[in-house]
Amino acid sequence: MAAEQTLYSKRELYSTGKQRTFAGPALKEIAFPLGGLGTGTISFGGRGNLRDWEIFNRPNKGSALNFTFFALWVKPNKGEPVARILEGELQPPFALGGGMPPGHLSGVRRLKSATFRGEYPFAWIDLQDDSLPVKVSLEAYNPFIPLNVEDSSIPVVSFQWKITNPSSRPVDLTLAATMHNPVAAQLQDDEQPDPEGYWQNEYREVDQLRGLYFTSTRFPATSANTGTASLCTSHDNVTAQTSWYQGGWWDAAHLFWDLFALEGQLHANTDPAQIRQGSPQASLALHATIRPRGTVTLPVLLTWHTPHLKNGWSRQAVLDTYMKRQFRDAWHAAEYTAAH
Repeated sequence: MAAEQTLYSKRELYSTGKQRTFAGPALKEIAFPLGGLGTGTISFGGRGNLRDWEIFNRPNKGSALNFTFFALWVKPNKGEPVARILEGELQPPFALGGGMPPGHLSGVRRLKSATFRGEYPFAWIDLQDDSLPVKVSLEAYNPFIPLNVEDSSIPVVSFQWKITNPSSRPVDLTLAATMHNPVAAQLQDDEQPDPEGYWQNEYREVDQLRGLYFTSTRFPATSANTGTASLCTSHDNVTAQTSWYQGGWWDAAHLFWDLFALEGQLHANTDPAQIRQGSPQASLALHATIRPRGTVTLPVLLTWHTPHLKNGWSRQAVLDTYMKRQFRDAWHAAEYTAAH
């Protein structure tokens, strides 16, 4: 028998060095899972996009949540504003039956290139575009602490956006975080929503946190399709829009992007929004000014809380999840994360 051959030498297997980075076409294949142990995950795509929303206590590969993205508006002193969705460029194939998905704002300009690096539980992305007068990078992670099960099981992703002004002039900026209400975004067992129920998007300010809280009355509190989510920040200068315009075609995205690209503002509204039909997305905007050659870090927390799941071997039974014991709801998870 021929001697067994190995692909790697012992030296290669035990050596240490810098983690490789990914760029270009390789970015399309990256889905870096973020989320506490046993809570599900949201995968961070290589372009900076959010994909594979598996926070509903079941597999959900290939999924995306419409109207869910980060965007940046920048205006140098005495200069013209620039606005971009904070992702690398969309990659082929672009051959879909009805064109590119309108819920991804595919026609809005992204940044020219992206570089990705991951070392679990941390993922880093650098975005480059000569038309943008600032440098942008992101660190995304979830708590993962050996021998600490509780703090490693928080249903949260932390985004730390680092924006640097390399010029000799101050720069005004707005970071917009937009998310479709994810509650019951993936229905289980064909359970039908209550026709009188609605999605609710609410603005909250509690202690050092401010942001959006997502709920729904479309299913009973004991249903596997119920839950909550939040998109919030400890940054102190924020505005919010609890609901986009509810219209047909491109109206909602058109109105949102026109104002944001021109002025770096939202159609500000902090009243609770109850949405029975349409697209229940909301936006949170973080405003800042960067001094010449200065840097600002803008933090955003995304949390979820799905307290029930269907028993895999007896589909009639509903079980409680571990996160139900840990937290009251998604806002409680965000408060705990921020405080610790």
